[in-house]
Amino acid sequence: MSGSWTLYCDEAGNAGSNYWDREQPFHVSAGFLIKPEAHAAMVAAVARGAEATQAAELKGSRLIKRRKGQKTIHRVLRELGQAGCLPFFIVAERRFCVAGKVVEVFMDPMTNPTAAWLPTIAVNARQEAWEAVSELPDEVLELFASAYREPSEARFTAAAVRISAELRALGHTRLGDSIGAAQQHIEAIMSEDVFDEDGHPHSTWTALNLPVFLHVAKMADRIMEVHRPEQLHIVHDEIRAFDDVLEQGVDMLRAPSTMPVDIFVDERNVRFGLRNVSSFRTEGSASNPGLQAADLLASTVARLVREVHFTKPWTPEMQRLALSTLPALMEDDPLFAGALAHRDTLGKMLLPMFKRLST
Repeated sequence: MSGSWTLYCDEAGNAGSNYWDREQPFHVSAGFLIKPEAHAAMVAAVARGAEATQAAELKGSRLIKRRKGQKTIHRVLRELGQAGCLPFFIVAERRFCVAGKVVEVFMDPMTNPTAAWLPTIAVNARQEAWEAVSELPDEVLELFASAYREPSEARFTAAAVRISAELRALGHTRLGDSIGAAQQHIEAIMSEDVFDEDGHPHSTWTALNLPVFLHVAKMADRIMEVHRPEQLHIVHDEIRAFDDVLEQGVDMLRAPSTMPVDIFVDERNVRFGLRNVSSFRTEGSASNPGLQAADLLASTVARLVREVHFTKPWTPEMQRLALSTLPALMEDDPLFAGALAHRDTLGKMLLPMFKRLST
């Protein structure tokens, strides 16, 4: 791996296949992209943080609970930035992702011909459909979440009928009609979306862990375009239930058949495949400083957005952490961060930071 770049990744807010875990409203995947000449500085920054906390390993979930730990995280993240380590993170709102799954499952033109007007590459139009579905009452979205977690034709049919009626009532007639028509194609939808891949249960493939991590991987892969012919290696913290699934997800996006790699939507680059990834593996974080750095970032972002969601005030230390991380969400063409969240949720995330800046 000499001379190559490494993306260290970890996650926070893991609820597995439970899309409706209201105590964990967000799933966060985060990572640091480390170039060869920054590796020693990264290791030193993490070691100084561990020494300050008198711990063998930096654990973000523990440090983020107390102001002293928040200060340590801020110091380590600042040193990592000064060393040229590139941070990436994706925030996925669990409720909004349920709405996205509704569109993904019922509005796939390959299984529901009436959805042909909304092709899978129509990124903006499908985003609007997500927004429309996310306006539905909690009980309706929970009906689909339950069906998706424990799939059956009867459950999917009931969800399609209810969602269709609710969308039409809100004036989204075309979308509602197409989702309603999906009940005629439930068998095809089930065969496409509900599967057991190489012995892995449905729950591991349908959880947020894989798609949110792949978003981070694609952002890092995109950055590597300017550093060719350097190779990118990805190391993810061990998550016993998902290690194999994450690896297979990377392999699928590295396959030559995953094309196009990029499309452009409103002058924004949207990456579909992985072009520069050389390898993927999982490791324990106890002896890996890069994974500990990723854990600090994931735990910080997850805590920030969770406290906003539950209207808990930030400590001054958390405010400083917000100012050093969340502005990455404000870019029109996000390079280092993104949010799979309703537009109102994104505004709610950023409002406390704007208030802090104004004072």
